[in-house]
Amino acid sequence: MADYYEYTTDFTVSVNDETEIFETMELEYHLKLTSPGRPAKLSGPPEDCYPAEYPEWELDDLYLRFTKTHKLKITEEDCVALFGRSFFDRHYDIAEDSANEEQE
Repeated sequence: MADYYEYTTDFTVSVNDETEIFETMELEYHLKLTSPGRPAKLSGPPEDCYPAEYPEWELDDLYLRFTKTHKLKITEEDCVALFGRSFFDRHYDIAEDSANEEQE
């Protein structure tokens, strides 16, 4: 079971709206496992049964990559200021889902 997971997504941004120049960048989410979760216990006395718990992750580092060799470490707040809360949350959820799939 890995306790660290790296997820990279790419997206396109407009560099200059007037000339319609677009650039593809990548956002790297580095997640750290904080709880491995546990399977459900569904047999035995009711007081000994419990639902499954999914692994829990937290954001360790976040990078905005411009080229193969150039990237900038940013905070969650920076990312939200640049691209919006919805953008950050959507990609963070995908990163968590991907990390959980790898754990199985």
